[in-house]
Amino acid sequence: MKSTQNSELNKYLGTWVYSNGNETFKIKLLPSRFPLPDGTYENMIQGYHYYEKDGVIVESSFDKITTVINDHIYPGSTMGGGIIEHVLSIHIKDISKDKYGIVTLKLIEENKIKWSLRENSNETVTVGMSVKRSEQGFSMPSEMILEKSTNN
Repeated sequence: MKSTQNSELNKYLGTWVYSNGNETFKIKLLPSRFPLPDGTYENMIQGYHYYEKDGVIVESSFDKITTVINDHIYPGSTMGGGIIEHVLSIHIKDISKDKYGIVTLKLIEENKIKWSLRENSNETVTVGMSVKRSEQGFSMPSEMILEKSTNN
C-alpha cells in the first residue's frame, strides 16, 4: 500500500491540554491511515478526549486508547479527520450526549492550537417514523486554546 503524504498532520500529533483551574480538557491525537480504492491510503488523525470539571470527570475516551496495530485506525477513538486548507477538521463524539460535532483545530503557534466545536448540521435522530434533531450544545467547551503537553 502506498501512502498519500501529508506532513502537516505531524504538527498536530501528541497530547494537547486546556486548563483554567475549574476545567481540564485533554486530547490525544495519533496518526492513522484510511485505505483508498486505488490501493493508496490517506494519512489521517485519530483522537481521544478527556474532560474534567470541578474535579469530576465529565467524560473520557482515554480508557479506549489501544496499542497501534500496523498503523491502522484505532478502535474506540472518538475523533478522526484530516487537514483541509491548513486547518485540521475532525469529527468528535460527545459521549455524554451521544452525538457528533465538528471540530476545527488551527495551529496558532508551534505549541498552541485553537479548538472550535460546532454542531454537525447533518446529524438527526430517527424515532419511529419521525426524524428529530439531536439535543443542541455539547458537554465539553466549544472554544478554547490548548497547549501541547510534554507529558504524552
